[in-house]
Amino acid sequence: FPYTTLFRSGSYDAAAQRDYLSWTGSTSSDVVSYEVWQYDSDPAAGATGVMIGTTDASTDVLALPITSDARPAWFRVRAMDDAGNLSAYSSSAQHDLHSWSGSPTPGGGPIRDGDVN
Repeated sequence: FPYTTLFRSGSYDAAAQRDYLSWTGSTSSDVVSYEVWQYDSDPAAGATGVMIGTTDASTDVLALPITSDARPAWFRVRAMDDAGNLSAYSSSAQHDLHSWSGSPTPGGGPIRDGDVN
């Protein structure tokens, strides 16, 4: 199904030590979700990626997985319609991931204000 891939961008919240990816969603009323894919190098050069998350159609931002090493990464998004059809991948967007220096909780995520140890 047609999905016009539109501009996405990466951002960093220094207080939370968290990277985010945002995009402009499809105007199609049939879209029900988005898949977000991450690559270690530019997928236009043939790199293989992994799906790092999904969102519903009303969401256009994803908190990126925490990493211990600062490094560049590339991202693409694709939409799924209500029949389960997937759009083509968007063009890739490069974002420099920031390293996270906090202490992990037993479940592996960051400790936030108010968490009980």
